[in-house]
Amino acid sequence: MGIAVLCGSSLFMISFIAAMVIFAGPEDGFPLHREFLLRDSFFLLLAQTLLLSAIVVKGKLYIELGYTFILLYTLYVVVVIL
Repeated sequence: MGIAVLCGSSLFMISFIAAMVIFAGPEDGFPLHREFLLRDSFFLLLAQTLLLSAIVVKGKLYIELGYTFILLYTLYVVVVIL
């Protein structure tokens, strides 16, 4: 249940934040950067897809998946810095 709660709550939060970014805009006086939202949403969905596919296909979490998440996070940091 723990992984399902984390995945569901993070998808809910990203959906809520995405809706707020879509409805709010610079004309409201609050500057928003939609490209940052897209970047973060992409990496969140990629990580959740990796996690859920590993659970569905293998039924367990292995150390290789942990290494994959470390590589994914490193890629995210590189993208953010650039």
